[in-house]
Amino acid sequence: MRMVRSVTSCLAAFLAALSLAPPALAVNRTWNNTGSGDWNNGTFWTPSGNPSTVDNTAINNGGTAQVTGTANSDVVTVGTNGGDSGTITVNGASAVLNGSNGLNLGQGGTGTMSLTNGGRFTTNGAINVGNLAGSNGTLTVDGPNSKATGTVTTIGNAGTGVLNITSAAPGR
Repeated sequence: MRMVRSVTSCLAAFLAALSLAPPALAVNRTWNNTGSGDWNNGTFWTPSGNPSTVDNTAINNGGTAQVTGTANSDVVTVGTNGGDSGTITVNGASAVLNGSNGLNLGQGGTGTMSLTNGGRFTTNGAINVGNLAGSNGTLTVDGPNSKATGTVTTIGNAGTGVLNITSAAPGR
């Protein structure tokens, strides 16, 4: 009887330890497609794989990441350093890019994002457009139900930032 209780206690401790497994580790992913392509095509990221909500993403090679469904990242940065550039398009009513902890368009380089035809960007962090000196950022929100949502939005902090809002629904 004592042996059964001991084995049961060990098994319970083992199962409890398994439930305390560490969370997924964040990965820094860089867009490697110099043309246009689907954000959720893992071959367009280095290292390969679709970004998750804990992964930081950067587009710096002049390429364009297209979001037409649900896509995720932790912090999204487009145009990290001087000379870097990139674009994100989020197009369609079912298109949403979730950047858990922020968006930097033109952190030090040139970054552009277009939210069109109901496309959305959401974050629990800040949206920075043209953040550092010498940077250029542009955020375009076009069409009914297209929107960018964050805790704070800064347009042209120390760089040049542009916010275009066009073709909004009546009353917006």
